[in-house]
Amino acid sequence: LSAKDLHEPHCYLHELSEYDHVHRILWLCTVHILRNILKAKVSEEVKQLMRSLICITHNNFDLAVHNIQRLGETAGTNWVQDKIQSKFAFEAMCWEKSKIPLDIWKAGNSSTNLAEGLHADVNCEGIQCSLVGGIRRTQHFDM
Repeated sequence: LSAKDLHEPHCYLHELSEYDHVHRILWLCTVHILRNILKAKVSEEVKQLMRSLICITHNNFDLAVHNIQRLGETAGTNWVQDKIQSKFAFEAMCWEKSKIPLDIWKAGNSSTNLAEGLHADVNCEGIQCSLVGGIRRTQHFDM
């Protein structure tokens, strides 16, 4: 017996890819996102565009991403490409892009000490792992 996905009821959970599952359970630590944006070698205008992507909804997400690349030049383009290549970062920054129920997204707190502790534990286990490799390596963690 297989369970159906809550977000897309026509799909069964076993049919989802690893990234499909991640889009349903993960959002990024805002402390780390904001720290990385602060360090970015881009203008304050571009940093504001980057910060605007950490949201529930966005008036024009795709235009903001485009402007980060255009105005941020190489550093902005690299930042965007890093998020795209991860296959989960934008979905984990903006609820509208994720498949997490809104009430769960709102109830969660991605900058708590618990989240920080789990983040530190996972980082001790495998730095520079791919997302899937990191998931497999840390399956024993109680997240």
